[in-house]
Amino acid sequence: MHRQFLYLSQMTPQANYRHLGDITQQATSLNRRDRIHAALLFDGYRFCQRVQGPAEAVGALLMRLHKDARHSGMRMLADELLQPGAVNWPVSTCPWLSGYCDALEFDAFDTGSALQGQAALEHFERILRHADLRP
Repeated sequence: MHRQFLYLSQMTPQANYRHLGDITQQATSLNRRDRIHAALLFDGYRFCQRVQGPAEAVGALLMRLHKDARHSGMRMLADELLQPGAVNWPVSTCPWLSGYCDALEFDAFDTGSALQGQAALEHFERILRHADLRP
């Protein structure tokens, strides 16, 4: 069984832009080890990340993310179990992508009628296509 989730959070005041390099370096090796695919976007203030992989490994990553002091206000936008045949990582075969996007792109997740579930995943995919990405 596989699991995927998408969340939105804010960078904490004690975090800084140098932490982004640390996140990338650590995530690349851990995700490869755990067979997890993830894409993390940052708009200068907020993080939005989609994660997909084996349910147990993804659950362990989610626990680590909840404890990570570099961000706060973590809000789940989508969280679902996937049947093995339904696993779909549309971005690339790379286990980790990170990049920057326009700050307005995440506003659809923060409005009164905030996107959730499949609509949130689809919006994230649109943002990803136009983001400045680094594998």
